[in-house]
Amino acid sequence: MKSNDMIDRLITRYGEHCSKSKLTVSEKVVKRIQETGIGQLNASALKLKDAQILALVETLNHEETIPHLVKIDFSLNCITDTSAKNLAELFVRAAATLTHLNLSGNDISPTGVNSMLFRKKDKISLIHLFGAQLCKCFEHCKKLQYLNLNGNKIGNESAIELSEHLNQIPSLSELDVGNCDIGVQGWTHIMVFLQSHPSIETLNMENARIQVLSDEMSHHCGTLLFCSKSLKYINISKQVSSLYVSVYGIGIGNKGIEWIAHYLRKNNVLYTLDISCNGIGCDGIFSLRRILCRPISVLKHLILNGNRLTDLSSQSIAAIILDNNTLVSLHLANCDLNDNGLCVIGEAVKKKCNNKKAITLQKLFLDGNCFGTKSRALWSQLAKGEQLQSPVIQLDCVSLLQEPF
Repeated sequence: MKSNDMIDRLITRYGEHCSKSKLTVSEKVVKRIQETGIGQLNASALKLKDAQILALVETLNHEETIPHLVKIDFSLNCITDTSAKNLAELFVRAAATLTHLNLSGNDISPTGVNSMLFRKKDKISLIHLFGAQLCKCFEHCKKLQYLNLNGNKIGNESAIELSEHLNQIPSLSELDVGNCDIGVQGWTHIMVFLQSHPSIETLNMENARIQVLSDEMSHHCGTLLFCSKSLKYINISKQVSSLYVSVYGIGIGNKGIEWIAHYLRKNNVLYTLDISCNGIGCDGIFSLRRILCRPISVLKHLILNGNRLTDLSSQSIAAIILDNNTLVSLHLANCDLNDNGLCVIGEAVKKKCNNKKAITLQKLFLDGNCFGTKSRALWSQLAKGEQLQSPVIQLDCVSLLQEPF
């Protein structure tokens, strides 16, 4: 009853703040508060604009409500830099209890008219409102475990500011800064500062904006994999560089993956590696093969979708399937594999399934590749479990249902 009374008072305060700001009370917000309560507030995908967010923030920023804020989800709204200061003040006040914060899919940016100067180590730096307010406020959130900024164009400056506070959040286990327009400097700072972080388990840095042709990003990523004792999942897919596009294609490429594979040799904690859409070819897969076919490998999920593997990589892929004993899922969708290469991989799966040893591989994703007559027939048999002694590996392959070329 006490909890229901508190929610009723919260809704009343929300109505008062809306009235003060000459806003219509959002029935969707009221319904979410009633459904999720105060402790796990979910205001996701309500298309709330700054004025509506400010009314909600002012409602939450109350002495009765603050001690109960544990999880806040403001994702997929229309939040801009205008709300940054008020959001930061709320997060700082709730720092003693706040563990999960999701701001993904908004319009928070380091650019625009709202900017401020602040002094740090006797140097004056221009940091826009997001960097100076939101990123800086995270140092107070000692219990924060989950932080999602995906899809906000925070850029390098704010990424650098954020990285310098990461080790002041010792409980942080999941960080998502994918699709945030982060370049080499932001990438480097985050990777370096996380190397000594005690509890980070999940890191998403997909679709960064790499503007120079350098192996530096792969080196720092590899060093993180070498140093971290807690990182279990990393997504570095879709790394884009204008120079890589013109010279090598898109992504960190074979050379970058060689660096990462080198540092993976002594890693015994990483379970998931997502390196989709990175311009990886035959040489890159060979580097991964040398690591994954060793008995000390612990990787369970390898995601290679959208790379230019072609049939030249099929022997290395087959070797990984046959010799690796830890992979649970292998993602090879849209990898330019053709009839011959798919046959080589299919024969490896057939041999693996007929081996008397226990099979760890459970899922194989091959959709978007070019099945010809031979590979189509072979994989159709495998999908049905024909001539196999062990349980069939689950296939995700719409291409098998299409007519052969």
